[in-house]
Formats: sequence, structure tokens, C-alpha cells
Amino acid sequence: MRINSHFYIFFLAKSGFVCEAFDVSKRSQQQEAIRQAIWALARPATPPEILTMAAKQVPGLGLATVYRGLGRLIESGEVGKVEIPGRPPHYERANQGHHHFFVCEDCQKMFDLHGCSGGFQKMIPPGFQMKSHEIVIYGTCKQCVPCPAHLRSASHIVDEG
Repeated sequence: MRINSHFYIFFLAKSGFVCEAFDVSKRSQQQEAIRQAIWALARPATPPEILTMAAKQVPGLGLATVYRGLGRLIESGEVGKVEIPGRPPHYERANQGHHHFFVCEDCQKMFDLHGCSGGFQKMIPPGFQMKSHEIVIYGTCKQCVPCPAHLRSASHIVDEG
């Protein structure tokens, strides 16, 4: 008979066996920090971005742990993986419905675009059948857009009095 490793770890922890590698509460804390980071970022994010946010709750959290946690969150259906050619995988909350993406070419961050303009069937050649579509818009996000000169000069006024 084969014993499920998760059951065995849980049994050891409940029996008072203490070992950081088998610390069930720490794993739950790490998993929850990863989940909360994804929700707090509120946009598709890379594992290093998720790590930066989650490490605020769980100091010492590692990138390998984030990848394992993301795998579990994908398996549970809470998180989805966004794969765009030429970009690293991003992760976001699952079940957001049909949406598209904006990629900032300066900071490389990805943002959700909700809604869809539709009407693509008119663009399809006669006799073709569309099954799905994906739209990725590339540009510059508002944090990376240069500040207009008239605002830039006003924002750098120093009170010398």
C-alpha cells in the first residue's frame, strides 16, 4: 500500500514531529502569500514580481517556492497562466472571462484589457471559420509615459522658503 506523501507529512506534523521542511503551517502561509500577491497586483505578473510582493509577508520566500505555489494554484483553478510569444509567462487570477492584454514595451509589465470590440468575423476570408482570437496591444503604460513639460516643471518646484 502506498501512502500519500502529503498525508504522511500532515500526520507527522499533527503528531508533534517538528521539522522546517515539513512545516505544514509555513507552507500554507507561503501559499497564501503567493495568492494574495497575485490578487494585490491585480494584473498578470511574472514569478519574480509575485515573489517581491509575497516576500513582504513571508521573508525568505524563494523563487522555487513561488513556482511550486503557482503550479498548485493553477491545478486548483484559482490562477491562470498567460503565455505570449517573446514574453516570459505571466500569472493572473483565473475565471476573469474573455479579455485581452496590453504590454508596456518600456517596463515590460502586462495589463488586462477587459471587453472585446468583436466584429472579427467580417475580417475573415470567405469560407473560413473563426474559432477564437487573442489581442495583445503593445505600447507605453501611464507610469512610463514621459510627463509633459508643463507638468514636469511644476512637479519639480522646490519651496525655498
